[in-house]
Amino acid sequence: MTIRPDTADSMLRDAGAAEAVASPCISVCELRADGVCRGCGRTGTEIGRWRDAGAAERRDIVSRAHKRLIPVENDA
Repeated sequence: MTIRPDTADSMLRDAGAAEAVASPCISVCELRADGVCRGCGRTGTEIGRWRDAGAAERRDIVSRAHKRLIPVENDA
């Protein structure tokens, strides 16, 4: 499962406040062996931080999560 680049870009571009940074969660909540969610690409720590994170941290999380999902397109 891979998040589309245009989706991640729009989440980052539209972020002005913490509430405006949409969660990358797609309700496919399963951590891979490396601790990264198969659905959104966030680590368990990032998922836990999301609620209290400010806009800048949320944008960073979304960016890192997107990069983690790109190479796993054929992840079984």
